[in-house]
Amino acid sequence: MALVNLFPVGTIQIYDSVQNGYWHARSLDFVTSRVVSILEWARLPGDIVLILGVLPLVYLGYQAVVHPKPTAEREEPVETPLFTEVTD
Repeated sequence: MALVNLFPVGTIQIYDSVQNGYWHARSLDFVTSRVVSILEWARLPGDIVLILGVLPLVYLGYQAVVHPKPTAEREEPVETPLFTEVTD
């Protein structure tokens, strides 16, 4: 996730920093440029998938902690053999 979030814009920002200086790569002109804006919006589908996948897990974990399933008491089996011995 961090690679997808930082890689494209960070690479473009490093290139711009080398070409025009650090001040330009951190300026409002660079941050609001068309390319950076498109890359930020391109992250949206992946972020939505992550959020929709994590939220149900958080909800289920909360439900498991707040409302634990009662454990059923097991009775010992009454001499139920697993096999029978056949003799001739």
